[in-house]
Amino acid sequence: MVHMNQLLPLIVLLSCCGMFTSCVSPVSGSAFDNKDLDPLAWVCEFWISLDGVPVSSSDLVIYDGEIGVLEWEEEDGRKITVNVHADGTATTIFQAAGASTANRLQVKPNSEVEMLAASTTLGVKYKRQTTGEKQFEKMKSLVGEWYMAESGESDGPVVIYHMSANNTALVERLFPGNSHEMVTMYFIDRSRLALTHFCALGNQPTMIAKPGNEDKIQFDFLSATNLDSPLGEHMHDVTFVFHDENRVDATWSNWKDGKETGTHLFPFERRTKP
Repeated sequence: MVHMNQLLPLIVLLSCCGMFTSCVSPVSGSAFDNKDLDPLAWVCEFWISLDGVPVSSSDLVIYDGEIGVLEWEEEDGRKITVNVHADGTATTIFQAAGASTANRLQVKPNSEVEMLAASTTLGVKYKRQTTGEKQFEKMKSLVGEWYMAESGESDGPVVIYHMSANNTALVERLFPGNSHEMVTMYFIDRSRLALTHFCALGNQPTMIAKPGNEDKIQFDFLSATNLDSPLGEHMHDVTFVFHDENRVDATWSNWKDGKETGTHLFPFERRTKP
């Protein structure tokens, strides 16, 4: 059995995209007709093993058409490098300590392969999905009843989530059963996480999640229906921060006259584990 020292992944992003700005589309329309979205970003996750023993797992976020590198090195000189190509395929390079040559293993997305390299069996599992798809997986974990943090035992749930449309849409009911109950639908649009919020104000903003970490999901305004003017009052963006499986903060921003007029923080907690 190979005894590995702890490997420290070094993440190198190549061909950096620079800064991406959120887009504000025409006030009417839908997420399906806007061409000025941020480019897609992919989460590339790798699980590496030697002789059946896991040595490391890491993920890399890459914008569409870019390349990236993951590198591991242990104290005795053995090295593993994963090159992610622009088309999503990956090349894993294993070099034994003191060896003059390296072994290369080609890996396709969403596959698991092995090869014999310098008397060692190198195993690589590779999963690739858009950040939007991974964020949607996180949002699905909200299914159930949530209460305001530190609310009384007699207080009812402030928001309820359930899946609908053959598990392709997450339904949020905020203030369920009240006259000002609001419904928000979360779904995937062209590999991006989107929402449409049916607001008590009487309009329906659509927002798109920015590429990034699924533990902090930021939605930006894209368009709205039943809003006469971009200057009209509407919910403009929302951020979900996942502290753990039973604590989430949702912060909604209200806009009017082209600027933010206030924020609404909802600290949610789940009283029973899913």
